[in-house]
Amino acid sequence: MLSIAVVTGMAVNQAVAADQADQIVIFKAKRVLLLLRGGHVLDRWRISLGEHPIGPKRAEGDGRTPEGVYFIDARILDTRFHHSLHLSYPNVADIEYAQLAHDSPGSNIAIHGLPDDYHPVRGQRPGDWTDGCIALDNHAIDVLWRVVDVGTPVTIFP
Repeated sequence: MLSIAVVTGMAVNQAVAADQADQIVIFKAKRVLLLLRGGHVLDRWRISLGEHPIGPKRAEGDGRTPEGVYFIDARILDTRFHHSLHLSYPNVADIEYAQLAHDSPGSNIAIHGLPDDYHPVRGQRPGDWTDGCIALDNHAIDVLWRVVDVGTPVTIFP
């Protein structure tokens, strides 16, 4: 009886693990976020970016979304943007670039939902409006929240 319980427990854990994503890829120009596991696309969503979406983030307050390889380094439940998956921005290259320009690279970049007080007209999608974050609708961030762990790599392409 005990061995059956252990096997059942392992099967449940494997099923949960099978639902987990192992990579997020973002294509800024296409405004799309891909959720992947083992190189296969699990889901895709439309996104909004920083108010100045062309080019990589170079300085605090530039309204741009970073480009490069980052990781989910925190899951933030208490936010005005429904849920938030914080990115490891800035990375070493971002810091070095900002230092050469005698500027701050900025911080607090995340993948998040819509503001709690946002109420769109039916069918309306917001344009690029963030300070440099990647915004999804709240249904999409709920899915990401369930299947993305801290440490998941996020690659952001131009």
